[in-house]
Amino acid sequence: MSLKDLNLKISYRSSEDNMVKDFYNPVLSEAIKYKRAVGYFTLSSLVNASQGLSNLIANGGSVEIIASPKLTEDDINTINMGYKMKEDVYLDAMIRELSDITSPIESERLNYIATLIADERLDIKIAIMDNYGAYHEKFGIVEDIANNKIMFTGSMNETSNGQYTNFESFVIFKSWENGMNEYIDEYVNNFDDLWQNKTNRLEIKEFPNAVKEKLLEYRQPTYKEENTPLDNEIVESDLLDNKYPRLPEWFKPREYQIEAINNWKNNGYKGLLSMATGTGKTLTGLLGLTTLFNGEKKLASIIVCPYQHLVEQWAEDVRAFNINPVLCYSKYDWKSQVYRKVKFINNDTIDNFTIITTNSTFTSSDMKEFISQIKCNILLIVDEAHNSSQGEMRFALDNKYIYRLGLSATPKKFRNEEATDFIYDYFGGEVYSFDLKRAIEEGFLTKYYYYPHVISLTEDEQEIYNDLSAKIAQNIKEENGKVIINDFAKNLLIKRARLVAAASNKLIELRDLLANYKDKNYILVYCGAAKTIDDDTDTEVKQISKVCKILGNEYGISNHKFTAEESPDERKDIIDMFSDGKSLQAIVAIKCLDEGVNIPAIQHAFILASSTDPKEFIQRRGRVLRKYKDKEFAFIHDFVTVPSSYEYNGNLVETELKRVYEFNELAFNKKDNDELINELASNYNVDYESVMNANDKYLVKDDDYE
Repeated sequence: MSLKDLNLKISYRSSEDNMVKDFYNPVLSEAIKYKRAVGYFTLSSLVNASQGLSNLIANGGSVEIIASPKLTEDDINTINMGYKMKEDVYLDAMIRELSDITSPIESERLNYIATLIADERLDIKIAIMDNYGAYHEKFGIVEDIANNKIMFTGSMNETSNGQYTNFESFVIFKSWENGMNEYIDEYVNNFDDLWQNKTNRLEIKEFPNAVKEKLLEYRQPTYKEENTPLDNEIVESDLLDNKYPRLPEWFKPREYQIEAINNWKNNGYKGLLSMATGTGKTLTGLLGLTTLFNGEKKLASIIVCPYQHLVEQWAEDVRAFNINPVLCYSKYDWKSQVYRKVKFINNDTIDNFTIITTNSTFTSSDMKEFISQIKCNILLIVDEAHNSSQGEMRFALDNKYIYRLGLSATPKKFRNEEATDFIYDYFGGEVYSFDLKRAIEEGFLTKYYYYPHVISLTEDEQEIYNDLSAKIAQNIKEENGKVIINDFAKNLLIKRARLVAAASNKLIELRDLLANYKDKNYILVYCGAAKTIDDDTDTEVKQISKVCKILGNEYGISNHKFTAEESPDERKDIIDMFSDGKSLQAIVAIKCLDEGVNIPAIQHAFILASSTDPKEFIQRRGRVLRKYKDKEFAFIHDFVTVPSSYEYNGNLVETELKRVYEFNELAFNKKDNDELINELASNYNVDYESVMNANDKYLVKDDDYE
């Protein structure tokens, strides 16, 4: 065949044509020369057209490209600020693009490009203008073995976005048609002038050796020919990776996981799974996704997590189920990927795709717009589903999601009956429960010893506590049987909770306990979002900073704080160092470990501060009880705050004892602590029945006590 046999159209438009399948691959398959001058170029455009390139290689063909690499906004700012020469920024951009290649299929297809470079049949030159302009020209010339030529020109850059995402068009001039050679010859001459650096206002630079060397890393002794018929080709490598959801060979669903999904299925593929930490709710959710897809045969799945680190954790498990997900949050350029997924599933090019995103990105206007365009049934999986009633998440949960699966160890919202009702109504009720007691008894979590340490407020702290309590009482009223707390009282509640969290005697007790832990590993210390006085400088510092100082300076215990201030990459490094049992003995955290962070190595936990919300201390306990090598028991030290003397009101003690009772009920040494609980209740005149009732008398939000 030749170019003349391809029945090429006069023009191509994104509304009617697939630029790669309908033009690039068939044209390059017949080519022996391909010359392209274009404003922006990315290597991904050649990766996408790899079928045509593989045929071009077989034809003994060559490729010449003149372009400007695609720059990010940060790249442009770097140039404008004069931090780097423009050439260096272009180099960084090209190296960055290659560093983002992770797919085996993309790597194989880069082998085609590396083969062309190694055989000196692909050459790329960089067009650089002065600081007041950009190279935006866009034309290409293709020649076959019979000297037939085509020239195309139009709006499209040589980028993946140009090929798939943007609305583009171009026209074609064919040498075998009357009157066309004059136009083609002019563009051939223009390209030759560019190539030889003879064009005014432009400087043409050689392709950087650093990028060429990076590309050559992908060179293999042989390359796989792409024999997929052109009209059936799925043109994106990430789509080729994502065939269909299926169970990995190593995953043998447990009976309770099968039961949970059967209950969900029988409830119309709607429901909440209330499953304790460590019982495999993520894998159970993916079992549900796979089961549903096998019945539907066409499905879009959206997995929503409250935090970025949970997106990354989910991604690892999702990929094991033969799914190549799109990760959507600020770290990724996800919009073009989601756009293409929606486009392909709507036109039946693919039969499934999966998005994993954060609550924040899920509720964004861009994501809502993309989801609104999906024309097939959608499965919505919400991790930590107890957060679903808050803020924008609540308004994003609409009826478009035919199938719904909520996952949580604690789906009920404490002190908020209305929010709990919303969560249960939206997801279709709780269809399966696997509580912490069962998880421990059946060996999915580690047994634990519980040690409550009674800490008294000082007289000064007690005086402040009493003053805050009096003001809180003045700003609480009851309407229609419901307790109403105004904003002023809520702020006072926060101050009072932080006062309790930062009780100075806690650090005295912590010092005494740590004397026996200097040579131990796998230590976790939970602090409050509170401040205390630094002993050396007599200035106010965060409690977490002082705890880190005590651990490191006084006892030589290597430690690192784990807070929202650390980046996801830093957190991963901290977890790795902590888990190896050598590099880092202790982690000091505030709230960042409460949901989803998986550090099973934790064995010794010191809880300096807790809110009154059972969700928090149940999750914290589950975090400590995860199974780990050589971990027979976990050890939990709970700092229980009481008034400075028995004469004061026992409300604080009642609040603290509710947590102590909850922790102690499942402890291996439960009997050892029963006497202490009874003694505290008696000394502070607390009704023991109220201790067993975990409901707080004030229906306020979780954050009010943080």
